[in-house]
This record gives sequence, structure tokens and C-alpha cells, in this order.
Amino acid sequence: MRSCCADNLPTNISASAYESYAHGSFWAQWVGGAATDTPTVAAVGKAYSDVLRQRDAWWAARALSNGVQFHCGTRRAASRYTRTGTATYVYRFDVFALPSDPHVGVSHGAELPYVFAANMTRATRAKAQLSDTIVAYWARFAATGDPNGHASAPHWPRFGADERQLVLNATDLHVETQWNAEHCSVMEYALGTRPFPHA
Repeated sequence: MRSCCADNLPTNISASAYESYAHGSFWAQWVGGAATDTPTVAAVGKAYSDVLRQRDAWWAARALSNGVQFHCGTRRAASRYTRTGTATYVYRFDVFALPSDPHVGVSHGAELPYVFAANMTRATRAKAQLSDTIVAYWARFAATGDPNGHASAPHWPRFGADERQLVLNATDLHVETQWNAEHCSVMEYALGTRPFPHA
């Protein structure tokens, strides 16, 4: 994950290095060119400064690049499907790949072993229960277009204007609302897909 999601930045980068990344190489690597609109660049960098305060500079850089690659695109696609009347269900998988390494986090596709009940998901009772729940959700969705209906699984609401999504983890399956929405609103403005929020 270090090579794909934080621009090969060392895990001990400084706050000033994050600022340089957010104002320069991030745009070249993930957006396809240098940004010339200084207010836009500043707004995007500032939007992710909460991660800088709560975690560290490397995590802020990672959140910035992941926003472009995964989170914000998923949110935008789900919103478009919802507007067409299509029943849309969004989830966030939240099981760290390597708990012993805090800089790995949750990798792209990390939920797939749980979808297919791979041996690694049977290592603990909690992981096995999570896998069984995910299998039930996916099977119901494939059969009916609605993941709900399994008696022991929490209700999974449709994605809509309130942007509700299910958090899948081994300790506390729950629904969250508008996760990462503030970051994505600014990012989508920067990419030219949405007006600037609060304008």
C-alpha cells in the first residue's frame, strides 16, 4: 500500500512535505497534470488537513490519493445510480490488512476473501462471523437485488441523499451517514464535476 496510495512517500514525512505533495506532485500523479488554479489547490489541501491533525502527514497524503482513486468516485457513481431510481447499496470495508503495521490500513479488494469465505477468514470467530454475514448479503443481493433478509444481519439501507452506507468490520457492523462527504465535495469541485460546496 505504501507504493500505491501515498505517492511513494516515506511514512515519516513532515507536515511541510504533505503541503508540498498536496500542492504539487499529487496533481501530476493522480489527476493527470499540474493544477494551475491556486485557490482550488489550496482548498483541496486544506480539506484533508483534519487527517493531518488527527493522524499524521503520511495518512493525510494517503487520504488525498485514496479520495481520487476510490472514495469519491464510488460516492459519485452511487449518487448517479440513485438518481436514475436504481436501488444502490454502498459499503465500506474496515478490517486492517496487517494490524501489526499501522501504515498498511485497509487495502483495495481486502474484502474479497470474506466474500468467498477463504480459509484466512476462519482464523478467528469474529472474522468467520463477518465472512458469513458478507456471504449472506452478497447472496441475497445476487438473488433478489436487495442484500437484506438475513435474520442475523443488520439492515443495509439504500444509498440516497443522506449517503448512508454499511460499515463492514469484525466488531461492530453499523450504518454511517455522509462519510468523507466534505472531502469529496471539495475534490469533485477540483475535478470539475460539482460546484464548490457552500459557494
